[in-house]
Amino acid sequence: MASLSPDDRAIIAKHPLDISLDHLREPLRKIEQSYKPSSFSYNGTVESPDVGPQKAISRLLYTLQGHEVALDLRSKIGNSNVATELSKLFGLVQSGRYNYEHYRALSRLVVKQAADIDIWNAVLNLIITVSRITPPTSIPVSFDGTHITFLSSSFQSSEQDHRDEHLSDSRGILYTTESTSDLTGDEAQRQLDLFVKRRGTGTSGKYDWKDVRVIHSFFLHGTIMELWVFDRSGPYSSGEFDIHEEPEKFIRAIVGYAMMDDEEVGLDTFTELDDTGRFITISRDPTGKENRMQLDEAPFVKQRAVFSWTSDKRPPEADHLRLAREKGVEGIAKLIGYQRITNISELRNGLTFPSHQFRDGTASASSSFSQTQLALSEFARRPQSTNSVPSAIRELLTTLRDAIKAHRSLYLKGNILHRDISENIIITNKDENGDFTGMLIDLDLAKVLGSGRSGARHQTGTMEFMAIEVLQGIDHTYRHDLESFFYVLIWLCARRTWEREFLCSAVDRPKRNILTKWYTASFVDIADAKKGYIHVDDFEKLLIEFPQAFNLVKPLCKKIRSILFPLLEDGALFIGTPSDPPEKLYHPVIEPFDKAIVDIAAREGSG
Repeated sequence: MASLSPDDRAIIAKHPLDISLDHLREPLRKIEQSYKPSSFSYNGTVESPDVGPQKAISRLLYTLQGHEVALDLRSKIGNSNVATELSKLFGLVQSGRYNYEHYRALSRLVVKQAADIDIWNAVLNLIITVSRITPPTSIPVSFDGTHITFLSSSFQSSEQDHRDEHLSDSRGILYTTESTSDLTGDEAQRQLDLFVKRRGTGTSGKYDWKDVRVIHSFFLHGTIMELWVFDRSGPYSSGEFDIHEEPEKFIRAIVGYAMMDDEEVGLDTFTELDDTGRFITISRDPTGKENRMQLDEAPFVKQRAVFSWTSDKRPPEADHLRLAREKGVEGIAKLIGYQRITNISELRNGLTFPSHQFRDGTASASSSFSQTQLALSEFARRPQSTNSVPSAIRELLTTLRDAIKAHRSLYLKGNILHRDISENIIITNKDENGDFTGMLIDLDLAKVLGSGRSGARHQTGTMEFMAIEVLQGIDHTYRHDLESFFYVLIWLCARRTWEREFLCSAVDRPKRNILTKWYTASFVDIADAKKGYIHVDDFEKLLIEFPQAFNLVKPLCKKIRSILFPLLEDGALFIGTPSDPPEKLYHPVIEPFDKAIVDIAAREGSG
């Protein structure tokens, strides 16, 4: 049945029921006292309307429907809110199409003055129960004889159980999603209705985009069908055809979907499973000796094994890691092993879509992507558990500062520009890696300076951390990566802290989140949003979204902002790269981190 997420609990805690149900307890108590199984028929008729449940249940549903929680809480059976689903139940009860037995659990909780959490959980369970047993009120709409359905709201867990019962020997498990929040690993609001996961890889209520390797889909509009494949190079279409005029093509398509092997359907074929969990076997670099590495199903930080997709126009990430080591770069993950897994050309091999070309207009996979896996040094660890707020914040700032130092070493010693600064920073132990607590990884978008064009067709980087000028299409510089580090600091304090309830409670989370504008619009709009809030006049609006514990970090954020975005004589914000040597910017950015870390340590000692 329904389970409440931390966000659900936060909504319920923020809007208590208080006395809103008090006037309903006595009528519901009388109904429960006089209730006997079969005393109330399915259509709701009773010997005396005054003691019947129809009126009392209707009032209960009506009261809950108008409550603030019902408007904010999402239903577990579709994309609508609870208020919408309660209005449907209200209509069923009013029309006599209900069974009191289904409403008893909720009614009894109200009578007992149960906790709000229990009452709203019962509401969600009631919605699920009634949705399963209530027949459709009409025949589904159709177009040219083809029924139109909407998978996200109509594919429910009962159907999942039915499929598992009859497909218990299948190689993969078919999963359905009900909202964009069911798939994690991406900030964008995108949703898959159906996808397949390899058996044995976990059955939690949340799934990750990393499990989606290739997406197969088709559209059927009346008698017109079109097949699609979505992969890292973009969408690939068969073109439209009429299933009546070309029935053999329709049959071949359906049989083809049914007969796909694991790799064709997009399942993960390069990790293996045993009694201990998932693992990979990779050749060590440079000896070539095979090495088995266990994979954590829910890593807190980046895993020792990294899977990445790289354009064939760019060198693989392993080359950058090797070069960095050769040049004595500090603070970069050590490469243990590397191997190529596949590329888009191989994944598309055998697909005959003659009437449509690839997204870039070429008939071959000349602009393709290759998937690789890298085994990195075993320095990654979880943050140290501590009851001290200053200690936890000090560790966060030390990690970020050391990652900036690593970037400086990569750029000045290695002659390599990272170009994709994000949250993916490994936390390490100092005694295992010199003076670095934070290490840089994810060099798949990096570029050796002076090596010519990288082959990238678009701006490089992670959307929410891209520098303003990069969003505007200006060539990437070291200063843009420093700007990205600044955005990572803001993001961790104003966004990730609330999501993971790190030194704060989700109950206190602000309703409005300005950072949503950093990844939900066009490049131009995101650049404008960042530029507006980074200006000194509006910067405080960003800082307001920090949890109270992170007030310690606000002076550091203000200082870094003033260094990276000085005001020009006309009052405009400077967002470009200075002509001075890079060290003249690296040092002023690192120095405030040093001071903040020392100040917080002193506060910790005095506390």
